Amino acid sequence: MMKTRQYARVLCTALILALLCAVTLGIVAMPTAAAADITPVAATQITPENLAAYAAAGLGEEHIGFYAIESVGNLYWYASEVMGGNNTISVVLTCDLTVNETVLEADGSLVADTSALALWVPIYNHYYEGTLDGNGHVLRGLFTGNFHIQDEYGSANA
Repeated sequence: MMKTRQYARVLCTALILALLCAVTLGIVAMPTAAAADITPVAATQITPENLAAYAAAGLGEEHIGFYAIESVGNLYWYASEVMGGNNTISVVLTCDLTVNETVLEADGSLVADTSALALWVPIYNHYYEGTLDGNGHVLRGLFTGNFHIQDEYGSANA
């Protein structure tokens, strides 16, 4: 059971890194425009009392205790929580979110001037035991710059 959990964590970390590398390298297409406000904003925890308000977003009783990610600010709050040591927090997306709309040129290459892009620091806490439920939604425009991760599993550029 313990080894299965460790393998699952390593696999999840590898998948997140692969996705972030694909975004950075332009393998995954992104729309074009400007960066969203990335100021962390605390997400609302879903409770039996407020669950009905989230029914339209497709949430049910299985999401009680999760935090609703409804904005880019909530997404950055979630990242800061995990990187700050809250490795059991569970979240669910309630909508599609776009952090940066100007990440790639039409040919799929990275835009020449990345100074206006909001930076996303990958969540690389491999001891994360919470849940990120995409709920059928998409995260777009995550720009990692030239972020480098090194831990006991090796290293990777994201």
